[in-house]
Amino acid sequence: MAISKTEALAKAMQAAREAGRAEARAELNRARPVASGAKAAQGFSLARVIASLASKDKSIAKDEWEMSRDVCRDFYNAKSLTLANDTAAGFLVPPDVMRDALVPLLRAPLVLDAAGVSRMSGLTYAPVQMPRQSAAATGYWVGEAASVTESDQAVEMLSMNPHKAGAATRISNTLIRKTPAAAEEFVRRDLAEVMRRLVEAAFFEGSGVSGQPLGLKNISGINTVSFTSSTDVTKWAKLQQMVKEIEIDNANISNLVWVMHPTDYQILAAIQLPQAAGPLQGYPILSTGNVVEKQPRSLYGYPILTTTNVTAGTLFLFDPADVVFADWGPMELRATSEGATLALADMTLVTAFQEVDVEAYHPVSVCTGTSFAAT
Repeated sequence: MAISKTEALAKAMQAAREAGRAEARAELNRARPVASGAKAAQGFSLARVIASLASKDKSIAKDEWEMSRDVCRDFYNAKSLTLANDTAAGFLVPPDVMRDALVPLLRAPLVLDAAGVSRMSGLTYAPVQMPRQSAAATGYWVGEAASVTESDQAVEMLSMNPHKAGAATRISNTLIRKTPAAAEEFVRRDLAEVMRRLVEAAFFEGSGVSGQPLGLKNISGINTVSFTSSTDVTKWAKLQQMVKEIEIDNANISNLVWVMHPTDYQILAAIQLPQAAGPLQGYPILSTGNVVEKQPRSLYGYPILTTTNVTAGTLFLFDPADVVFADWGPMELRATSEGATLALADMTLVTAFQEVDVEAYHPVSVCTGTSFAAT
């Protein structure tokens, strides 16, 4: 009666368990030459592999384990179609571009609104002029029946004119057709962010030439304190002097705000109060605040705002209610394909424009610290 393969396998396993390692080797390890290819497959004994696993002795199926290693090695060394190799079928898997998850560019923080700068928006005519009293009458003490000396007031005119800021980018219409809204919206958003920082930088340091307005730093009549060759001790005194300069000119000091470059803030954060501060000697000259609890950083009780829209080495201390940022309408973003040059190249031009100016009602309410640097 013929014995099935299953029964033979079970009998072999039972013999291995009962006879022990040596007897199982004698019964199951039927010597056969190991060959490659088809002959190697014919000489492979699953029963010997199972017996070696059961007895934890690989020598029972030495040839079978060697053949297994050879097969694995051949498999991993063989050429195959992979996702990582473009020419080996990788091109069949298209990339997944997440247009709505564009990683934004890191930009300078905007500080005008945070500082509370006065705004004049939507102006129509130019120039915009405002009278400002520049001198007062003089009072005198006089004796009985004596005549008082006459004196006059003086008035001058503040004048603001539009200064145009602009930015532009050309886009291939082929790109627009392939990405219906994404390309143009990306360009519009970037131009708007660029313009906001362009006009804010001019608010502080505009040169008054090449179309720029005069920024706070260059307005005539402001206070200035130089930090040239200053030590940590003299820096402390000069920072106090900046507050003093504004106060002795009768400007409002209850609403002042500092604006500076992050580099300058870190220099200040490392400075400690000198011996002249008495019991406060060794304490930091500024309060670093608490970002988690949204407590502002401050110096002499006035909040500090940092931005790379101002140049390192120049500190600004001013009353934001006493300076004005004027605009002749909101920023205008436009797109056009008109004109022979654009039409022949099948291009669209996206532009951004805004007209602005800067003025200080009282320049003495502004003080700049110049040539500020680490000791």
